[in-house]
Amino acid sequence: MIRKKLLIFTEYFLPAKKGGGPVSSIRNLVELLHNDFEIGIICFNHDMNSSEKLNGIASNSWNNWKNKANVYYIDKKQLSKKNIYFIIDDFQPNTIYLNSIFIPQFVIYPIWMAKKIDAKIVIAPRGMLQEGAINNKPLKKAIYFHFLKFINIFNNTYWHATDIQESSDIRNIFLKKNISIVNNIPIAPKNNFNIEKLNKLTLIYISLITEKKNLIFLLNTLSKIKNSTVELDIYGPIKDVKYWDECKIIITTLPKNIKVRYKGEVDPNEVTKVISNYNLFVLPTLGENFGHAIFESLASGVPVLISDKTPWRNLETKNIGYDLPLKESIWTNAIDLLNIEKLNQMRYDSQIFAKKYFEKGNFKEKYLKLFNH
Repeated sequence: MIRKKLLIFTEYFLPAKKGGGPVSSIRNLVELLHNDFEIGIICFNHDMNSSEKLNGIASNSWNNWKNKANVYYIDKKQLSKKNIYFIIDDFQPNTIYLNSIFIPQFVIYPIWMAKKIDAKIVIAPRGMLQEGAINNKPLKKAIYFHFLKFINIFNNTYWHATDIQESSDIRNIFLKKNISIVNNIPIAPKNNFNIEKLNKLTLIYISLITEKKNLIFLLNTLSKIKNSTVELDIYGPIKDVKYWDECKIIITTLPKNIKVRYKGEVDPNEVTKVISNYNLFVLPTLGENFGHAIFESLASGVPVLISDKTPWRNLETKNIGYDLPLKESIWTNAIDLLNIEKLNQMRYDSQIFAKKYFEKGNFKEKYLKLFNH
């Protein structure tokens, strides 16, 4: 049986470490569908906020990834219409999947070429149309969106929203109707985690360090903790240096009962292993359309304390964590009242929840329907 061809455009892919959720989304997609499609990926040859070429890759040519996909790591200097057309023509996809709406060369050129070869176009905004994301440089983005609508680039395209809110965001900005709501593909939970009972309160933050992820809110919350000894380890790429400088100032002023360490970046393939060493994952994010790290924490057997700005809600009733409004007094009180024995009990329920969520998702069936042309 001849497999159809799926060509994915995304800004970053492994071995990149700083691209956040979209890297996990594409990795999980390839793991799920590599037997059903011949998969190609076009991405930058460097990591986020870096000009250095990724280690172990050949630039401007196809690279084999785990015998499951071929990846074309392109230099930004090569992002011409001619080159993009050549790569697409070389791969001859049946479907093109766009995951980077703010890179014009990864949107306009593939759509134009798709019309020439009769390929289906599916666009995934990846949370980039959320209100919180739009409010960053809003005028620049408004002009860009106006240009895209003016040239009618999205005529006869299909959209992939990962939840109802993202579907609404697409409809509000681009007035589009061909929208399929299909949840992000989470990492497949493993069975070999040692759900160890911990005897102290150890928190882990693992995400990009940016204003949207709201780390300063968490640090300010911890500064008001009086009755508990808390350890917080911070992992993740520093995407916003100025924001991180503000975080470091707060860290130096924290009381002695609060210990905070920055532990650097984590290989995306090691995330669940790292999280499993803690007893609570914390993320006061201003908004997520999925939140891969949240699910990876649950899959690791670690409950979560997150904001109410994600799809993961009513966690306390499931005994897998807490989703709280972003008010410092509420978070301070919640952390002060955390019971280590209760958190240890929640570890098992967290992993069971993740396994059931993955099993009931029917992800392969839904994505095959989304991509087939």
